[in-house]
Amino acid sequence: MAQIDRKRLIGEMVSRHGIRLDQNDPVFVIVSLNQLALEETAQEIRRQSQETVQQLVERVETTLSRFEGSIQQTEYRAGRVMAQRLKESLAEAQRALESEARSAWLKAEASVARTQRERTRFAIVAGVAFGVGCVLAACSYGVWLGLTFR
Repeated sequence: MAQIDRKRLIGEMVSRHGIRLDQNDPVFVIVSLNQLALEETAQEIRRQSQETVQQLVERVETTLSRFEGSIQQTEYRAGRVMAQRLKESLAEAQRALESEARSAWLKAEASVARTQRERTRFAIVAGVAFGVGCVLAACSYGVWLGLTFR
């Protein structure tokens, strides 16, 4: 699990909003919890993508196996020259299918990475928003206490 750079986040909060946090601020628990949830989701998406690609590869292999059986029958009927041409076509089709499967895999990986980045951004924003709410609540409570016990 990639660790969140708390010092950088604290610096951003101070520079952007003038809000001061410390390393042990409870907002970081929420940020860490969100990060864990995002990582689990990303792992599940990655697992599902791998399963989908594996199923696609198995289907392609099954189809290619059936196609090879058909080619063998044609080879006996049409002769060796025709069979050689069909085998060459099959190899080309297999390369194209493998290329498409690789392309689909790369697109799935890119989608998982993009989703993980978006969810990480959301977790940071949610954590910061929660922290701001906590700070506002604490300040309001302090003002109330000050006014009450004056």
